[in-house]
Order: sequence, then C-alpha cells, then structure tokens
Amino acid sequence: MNYDILIVSPHMDDAVLSLGEHIIGWKSEGKKILVVTVFTKFIEKNIPDYSRNYMEKSGFYDVIDFENARKEEDINAMWSMGVDYKHWNFVDAGFRGIYKTREKLLSGKIKDKDLINKIRMKILEIETDKIYLPYGVGGNVDHLIVKEAGKIFKNISYFMESPYLWQKLNFVRFLLKIKNIKKPSIKKEKILKEYKSQFELLKQNVWWPLSEIVVKNDKNI
Repeated sequence: MNYDILIVSPHMDDAVLSLGEHIIGWKSEGKKILVVTVFTKFIEKNIPDYSRNYMEKSGFYDVIDFENARKEEDINAMWSMGVDYKHWNFVDAGFRGIYKTREKLLSGKIKDKDLINKIRMKILEIETDKIYLPYGVGGNVDHLIVKEAGKIFKNISYFMESPYLWQKLNFVRFLLKIKNIKKPSIKKEKILKEYKSQFELLKQNVWWPLSEIVVKNDKNI
C-alpha cells in the first residue's frame, strides 16, 4: 500500500504530541497516513534508576504491564485519529542499559549506531510520498537515531518535538526554516487523553499546551 504520509515516531505519543493537529488536518483532506513507532519495547534488565522512576510515576512496577499498557494506549490514539500504525519493537534507549543516566540519554551522543541502518532498512519497505521525521531538539538519542535513519530519503520534513521544543529551541535561528505552525485544539487534547498513564505527567510541563512546528528539509540541519 502506498501512503500519502509516513510519520516515523521515536516513541509512543511523540506523533500525537508533536504532530496531532497536523494529522487531524491531513485526515480531513483525505490523506492516507501511517504512523510507525520505532522504540516500543521495554526490558527488565539493568534498568537505570531514572527509567524505573519514570515507569513508577506512570503507575507501573512491572515492565511487561508497562509495555502492554503503553501499546494499548497508543493503539487507541491511532484509532481515534483514523490512521494506520505499526510498532517496530526496538528497545527504548532508557531500557537498553547503555544510557545509564538521563543526562546521557539526552546528550545527543549515539552509542548504538548500528540501529540507524536497521531502522533505515525498515523505512525502505514502506511506499510513501512524504516522510515526517523528528528533528531531535532535545538531544534524545532515540530521536536522533530515527532522524539519521530517515534523512537520506526524499520528500522529508521535520517535526519539532514537544516538550523539548519549548525548552531548548532557538526560534530566531530557525525562523526562516519553519514550514508550518498549528495551534492545539480540544480535539487533540481528547486524543492525548488516550495516553492514560502519561497524560497527567505531560500536563505538569510548563509548555502545556503549545503549538506544533514543522520545518523544511535542510542540508544544514
């Protein structure tokens, strides 16, 4: 099947957080959309303290229960938007054991570069007219791995990720590269509520709710 739009989302909820209004708009135009979420696997082995703390704040103490709940939430959100979806089951960086602190997770320094080609090969299997990739605003290594995997393709745009977008972005620097901005709506917030384990945590951020920003493909970014 050929898709009008492929969104490569690093984690479950990234696509809705950063592109939900765009997706709602594209669906209203009759676009065929596929959201691929790359890192959807969590493993019970050498879990760093920051990841276990995040899991417990989400209401879970068992990794399998956490993974199953997160996947169910994401599926419900995709159904709510009426888009196709895939979970690729690569292990989340916070559970891979090599990023032992949150600082290393957000360092922008990729330690497992072998994942880039593995993800790239899976993107190649999908027929699509347009690809949306994460920009990597916050230095999260999973976001940057996805960006590196997809940036060789044609017809690319980048979405600026929330909540990182509102914490670290130099808007003056990127002003001329902005392709589109959309303000959040009640409909998007309703879809975000499908992420029951995450919603209240998300609302604790000072950025809530703020606009979505898509930037043009640029060889310098």
